[in-house]
Amino acid sequence: MNIDFASTTHQRNVNTKKSRRRLNIRSMMSPLLVFLLFLTLTICFSASPAYAARRKPSRTSSSKNQFESGDYYKVLGLSRSAKAKDIKKAYRKLALQYHPDKVKEEDKEASEKIFVNVSEAYAVLSDDEKKKIYDKYGKQGLEAHERGQNPEDAGFGFGGGAGGGGGNFHFNRQGHAGFDAFKMFEQMFSAGGGGGEFKMNFDGSNANFGGFPGGFENMFTGAGMGGQGRRRHGAGHHQQRQRQAPELFPKGGSIAPLGKAKFPDSKSKFLWTVIFYANDSESCAQIKPQLESFAEKVKGSYKVGAVNCKRSQQDLNFCQKHGVDIDELPSFGFVVDGKVKMYEDNGYVTSMKDLYNFAVENTPFDKLVHMVNHPNFMDDKLYKPSKKKLGSILLLSDKYETSPKYAALAYQFRDQFVFGESRGKTLTMGQHFHVKKYPTLIAFINKSNGGVETVTLEVKSSQDLGQWVSGLVSKYGPKSRSRR
Repeated sequence: MNIDFASTTHQRNVNTKKSRRRLNIRSMMSPLLVFLLFLTLTICFSASPAYAARRKPSRTSSSKNQFESGDYYKVLGLSRSAKAKDIKKAYRKLALQYHPDKVKEEDKEASEKIFVNVSEAYAVLSDDEKKKIYDKYGKQGLEAHERGQNPEDAGFGFGGGAGGGGGNFHFNRQGHAGFDAFKMFEQMFSAGGGGGEFKMNFDGSNANFGGFPGGFENMFTGAGMGGQGRRRHGAGHHQQRQRQAPELFPKGGSIAPLGKAKFPDSKSKFLWTVIFYANDSESCAQIKPQLESFAEKVKGSYKVGAVNCKRSQQDLNFCQKHGVDIDELPSFGFVVDGKVKMYEDNGYVTSMKDLYNFAVENTPFDKLVHMVNHPNFMDDKLYKPSKKKLGSILLLSDKYETSPKYAALAYQFRDQFVFGESRGKTLTMGQHFHVKKYPTLIAFINKSNGGVETVTLEVKSSQDLGQWVSGLVSKYGPKSRSRR
């Protein structure tokens, strides 16, 4: 029998290839079938109400590690380079999200813990003095500071920041050293920080901007204004009208007329919000009532003035020198120590709330008011720096932010007094100075024999504090001393 080896070999090769193809198909089908089976089971289980209920995470569980990290920056979701406005923005967002009243009943307990942790982080990082201590020494350094110790002397000179090695410094619902997370929240939001009316008095840092004529949420809307908010107009436009039109802001009104010949310099006693305008501008004329109401609302905190940039060539040059675009009026600036900071927040000031926030953000609170949270720091913070002045003044407050009105008072009398503040109803300070009612002002007058005379005032909301401090200057100032 003859065997065709070539044919047999060829047939074997064909069979082998077919077998390999079948194996390849099977090997490909196996994982595909497994995937399809898994997908089918997943869809079936996901459709089950019981499974969906079990799988649905609570709003407080997704970032548990963030809020329990012990690092104040991580708690607020910030980097260590975060600025004050970022810290405040993060607190407002998280406090609103995790306030126990904002969540379901089953999430209240967990939310309250997060809420208190967020409040603790904000209370520390929003206080410049505490923030510096925390950044350098951590929580243990803060604890030493609260006891009236120098963190460096207490042995916390190395390492800080993310917890700083732990420590027992903490807040709770009732508060550490008088701190109350819920009261701080109420102060931040109840006066309209969340969108309602703003109120401003000596105690707080907000201003009441409700009920303004013409509506204050958008002060550049109205007939003939269109979507742009302001009309452009050249320097030579309507010159005849400019000469004949009466001044928008004449002498004797709530807004002081300013210009090159009269403008706040480094010796000015007041912090100024300045309007740069033109008499022939319809936009400027339209918002005059709102600006005058604004000036009345912020009286006692900020002076408001106006520069007519088209009154003369001299005033025109003066406005342009400060970066005012004459074709885009009105423009707004804030003056501290004779230096003008123009509003340049990528858009127009669209409401009085914007203008007020602009003024607050540019108020140098840190330079004007020293934080004093323990009697042991009175010497370094107030007594020593005021040796060459008439004395020092301390505000003991139950608030958690320095009010613009107190900062303005410190600016007005910066040559006569050094100003300090103890915020948040600090227990040790209240007991040390026998405070019965908040807020209380204490003046420490330097006497010629080296001693100190104290003058105490329980502040009333309607009281003119500038008049009170002026009385101290008249009574204890150099002229008075020379007469005695």
